[in-house]
Formats: sequence, structure tokens, C-alpha cells
Amino acid sequence: MSTLSRVLLAACIAVLSAGSAVPASAQLNSPFGRGSNALSKDEIALIRQSIRQVLETYKVGATSKWQLDKTGRSGEAVLKKTFERDGMRCAVITHEFLTGQGNPYTAPLCKYPNGKWLLTF
Repeated sequence: MSTLSRVLLAACIAVLSAGSAVPASAQLNSPFGRGSNALSKDEIALIRQSIRQVLETYKVGATSKWQLDKTGRSGEAVLKKTFERDGMRCAVITHEFLTGQGNPYTAPLCKYPNGKWLLTF
């Protein structure tokens, strides 16, 4: 996977984790790529929930799995590392599709004073 693809994947997860709506213009280039067969709204909701669960647990090794029977796809979010930056709690998470197509990714996120977890580099 190219560096650009990885950056786009991480950016998408940050948006999913923050829970904010993505403008239509930002949706034109899916960071999940064509090989992921376009995620359904239900899958996106499950991925978002899975990532939030491991971030709120804030313990290295925290894992949250999800599965959507109607698409046959499942995945897992894992908190790999915790750290602090500028007084904020930060974490590195990974997400991997366990069944069905999709690319794995890793993203660094920090919890900002407004309570949202956002992508951090």
C-alpha cells in the first residue's frame, strides 16, 4: 500500500472517530480503496464504535471486534500505544478487516479539549 493510501486511511479513521460528518467533496476519494467494496453505513458505524471503545478504554492491548452478517465483513480495532502530547491523551490504534475485503491501517489520535479524538502526526 502506498504512503498516500495509508495517510488517507488514517485521515478517514480520524473523521470516523471524531463522529463528524464528512463533506461530499471529501468522500470522492475513498481512503478504503476500490478493493474494499465500499463500506456500508452499518459497517462505518460499527468501525466507529469499535475505535471509540478502545480509545475510551485507553489501555494498551484493548481490542474491540465487530461483525456485520449481511455483508460478511468483520474487523478489529486494537489500541497499540498510549502517549501524551501537549497535555492531551493520545493513542495509536490499528484497524484490520478480519473477513471480507479491506486494508489494514494504523492511526495516531489525540483527545482534544473539546472531547473529540482527532488524527495527530
